[in-house]
Amino acid sequence: MHIGTLCWFFFWCTVINYLILGGMTAAFVLLGDKIFALHRRWFDLDKGTFEVAMYFFLGIYKILVLVFCFVPWIALLIAG
Repeated sequence: MHIGTLCWFFFWCTVINYLILGGMTAAFVLLGDKIFALHRRWFDLDKGTFEVAMYFFLGIYKILVLVFCFVPWIALLIAG
């Protein structure tokens, strides 16, 4: 596969994943109580535990996007 094609692939992967991350963060900030109420039906959680779990999830997602999308894109830019 051509390096330019891979470079564009990882670029768009990074952009799309960061848009998803931004949307999830905005939803958590703006609609946190409604999301908590929805999850409260399924799981026995208190508000503090829910906020820690969501913060942990967003942090892990951000790290995974960095490792599997952003870093390969930068590496291909440097190598190409």
